[in-house]
Amino acid sequence: MKRHTLILACSLIAGSALADRGVDAQPAHAGHTLPGQSTSETPAMSQDGRRHLDGLPVRFCSSVVAGSYLLSFDFSDGSFSSRGILSLFKDGMLVVNDSSQGGLEDLWDPFTSGQGAWRCLGSSAFHAVSVNFNIPGELDPDGGLARLDFQGQVDRSGRIHGSVELRRFELHQDPFNDVLTPTDVFTFNGQRIEATFPQ
Repeated sequence: MKRHTLILACSLIAGSALADRGVDAQPAHAGHTLPGQSTSETPAMSQDGRRHLDGLPVRFCSSVVAGSYLLSFDFSDGSFSSRGILSLFKDGMLVVNDSSQGGLEDLWDPFTSGQGAWRCLGSSAFHAVSVNFNIPGELDPDGGLARLDFQGQVDRSGRIHGSVELRRFELHQDPFNDVLTPTDVFTFNGQRIEATFPQ
């Protein structure tokens, strides 16, 4: 029992050291299917109908990924969209704010800040999902919901980049189970916000 405990402790220390060096350490079971794990050969739903969570728990990358980031968003055609602040907390929750929440003419009505959750895709990569309310306006008198799916990477200097898919839903729809084609796919890049003195 002591020998197994020592081996496990050494494995955790080694994995942490690799993460500190920015190396994407793979779990010992990489390439093998565990019970309940989703692969191309196994369904992504459990027997009780619940979805399996993608990625790894936040403890695998929170030392690198967690933090608040000032972002720039571009539309899929490369043109500028907006600025934003994405906060990824160590408990796996997130909040995202956007400079275009007041609405963009002919594109979308005002909307609320987004809240959601995130998980690790490696030692410095993450997947995140946020949901916000679309406020009734000229383009959509009934309002609705929006879901954003982030895929991102953070380097050791705190630079972040990635992509985000936008999906819009009516209020009665389920943003977690109803399948919709993304309205647009944005790219983003930015920098972690640090508690430094002004230059």
